[in-house]
Order: sequence, then structure tokens, then C-alpha cells
Amino acid sequence: MDHVKKVVTALSNKEAYPEEVKSVDVIHTAVSCIFLTGSHAYKINKPLNLGFLDYSSLEKRKEILYKELELNSILCPGLYKEVLPITENKGEVKLAGNGEVIEYALKMKEFPQEGILSNLLKKNKVTKEDLAKVAKKIANFHEQTPNSEEIKQYGSFEAIKELWEEIFTSTESFVDLTVNSFQFNLIKDKINKFLEENKEVFNRRAEEGRIRYNHGDFHSANICLADDVHIFDRIVFNMKFPCSDTAAEVAFLAMDLDFHNQQELSNHFIEEYIKETQDREIKHLLNFYKCFRASIRGEIACFKSEDKNISEEERQEAVKEAREYFELSEQYALIL
Repeated sequence: MDHVKKVVTALSNKEAYPEEVKSVDVIHTAVSCIFLTGSHAYKINKPLNLGFLDYSSLEKRKEILYKELELNSILCPGLYKEVLPITENKGEVKLAGNGEVIEYALKMKEFPQEGILSNLLKKNKVTKEDLAKVAKKIANFHEQTPNSEEIKQYGSFEAIKELWEEIFTSTESFVDLTVNSFQFNLIKDKINKFLEENKEVFNRRAEEGRIRYNHGDFHSANICLADDVHIFDRIVFNMKFPCSDTAAEVAFLAMDLDFHNQQELSNHFIEEYIKETQDREIKHLLNFYKCFRASIRGEIACFKSEDKNISEEERQEAVKEAREYFELSEQYALIL
């Protein structure tokens, strides 16, 4: 049996856990699997090497989970608990059991799913006041998160251009499947033009300290509105994603709100963030970075459409999602 399928099959069984579990729900993302037990969530990473992300060995997956535990505790204290081994003994796979260690899982407190922002958006239960709280939380985080000479380089003109080139290269093979050739070329041309015209802006903002070690995956599925605003699942596998202009981080959630047809909430979130930070220049960069974020989400959906560990129905849903993201990316590109 395939390694991922073996682990997923085992952890889908409530008997595999060291605690009492009544039921297990499994969520697949492009690069990980999350097991929801009601009280806790357990995350494993798939053995992948996508170039920008390398989870190919057990040791690398273990290392990245410990890094997640450390760095996510800054924004979300109390959520991330510990890294546990997944063991196999005489064909029986268990979490924190006896036998050979075949995988590692990150144990987290499980939030009520009805409090996740993406679920609230689907039910039209998100208010402007909610987004004001989120804006304040992320603005305070940006003020405190590190900024150094090394981090600054990730927001330079050359670094941003390189990120776009990687997106274009990795999605080119999906042209006419998830993005048509007209969209692909239009986005590419518009982005390259904007980059060249704003080279000085990107480099100046880097010198001004606008490049920070941010969250990196700041969208509605990683935000919970419970007793407080909780922002989780920070990117730790590659510094070039979380280390960015704060405008790129703001653009991620703003794009996600647009994707959910909540443009008014998107605009309100942006205005509240500007009110907190006084960084009015981000408005000039937002459509550029929204296009960037939509293209990355489209790229991730492309990868998911080829994942053999999910059903054909889920793969087709990923194709549909990728098309929707590239359509949104095209809309942003057209107004640059």
C-alpha cells in the first residue's frame, strides 16, 4: 500500500489514537493531511518534493513539524501542542505507539469548525467588525515580526520577479487545462510590465523595512474567530514565501474575500489595516499582489488536481478551483 494511504487509513480509525476519540474527519490539502478528532487536530505532511517545498524524507518532515510548532506558537499561543511519532508494529499503525517510527504528526487543539472564517464566509456570517479585529491582529503582528538584511532581500525587485517566473514555469504545463493560453500570456505580460515600471517602489519599500517575516498563508481557512482572532498554519518550509512585503500579506486575505464574492468586506479589511499602520502606499501594490496570490492558489490547485491520494471527484474539483483562481488573477492583471 502507498505510504500516505497506509497512514491515512490507519489514522482514520479512532482506535489509532492514544486518547479517546469518537470520530475522525480527514481533510486533504495539496501537501498535507489533517485528522480532526473533535478535541484535537493532527497534521501529517505528504512525502513530496515540489522544488519550493521538500518533504521527501521522514527526517525533513519531522524537522518541518518542529519548526511549525515553534513559529506558529507566536501568532497562535496554546494551539500547537507537540510533535508525535506514528509507529508501526506487526502491521498495526498507531499514533505515539510502539514499534518503528514511519511518520510524524503535529498535534494541535481543534477549533470549532463553525468558527473558521472560510466557513463563516460561506454562510454570510462575517461582519465588518470581525474584519477590523483581524486587521488589528495582523497589523500588530507585522509590527513585531522580524526584519533583517537577510529578510529584506526577499522583497527586492529581483526576488519578486524570480517568484513570478517560478509560477509561470510551474503552471505552463497546465495551460489549456486550468488556465487558457490567452489568460496565461495576458497575466504574464501585465505582471512583467508592472514589475519593470515599479522597480524603484519595490526596492525602496525593502529599504524602508516593509519586508517582514510574515505569516505567508494568510487566508480565511487559516483564521478562526472564536474567543479571539486566531491565525494559524504559518508557512515555515521556505522563507521566500512568508518573507515578503506586508502589502503581499494584506493582499492575500483581500483576494480571498474577493474570491468569496465579499468585495465590500475586502475593501473594509484593507482600510482598517491602513488605519492601523498608516501604510497608504499598499493601495498602489494591492492588485499586483492580489494577482500574485490568486496565481499561487491556482498553482496549488493544479498540483492538487494530480494528487493520486484523493478521489477523482476531488481532483476534478481542484481543476475547477484552479480555473476560478486564474480567472480572478486575470481580472487583477487587467486593472494593473
